[in-house]
Amino acid sequence: MTALQMIDVDTGDVLDTIRLVDGRIVSDTAAGRALFESKRTADTSDEHLFDAYTDWCDGVVALQPVPA
Repeated sequence: MTALQMIDVDTGDVLDTIRLVDGRIVSDTAAGRALFESKRTADTSDEHLFDAYTDWCDGVVALQPVPA
């Protein structure tokens, strides 16, 4: 299973954990799903979104792989 953590850049707090399960984005809270939905275009799959935003940061939140 692949997973990302959504992290508050200022505090380092983990806001959500987002996983790709059977090609679908699954998150612990609505915050992670809302972030991905805001980046979606009509023809963008969940898998493509997940891959495109791994190691992404907008200055407020960051998406990083869950540490092993």
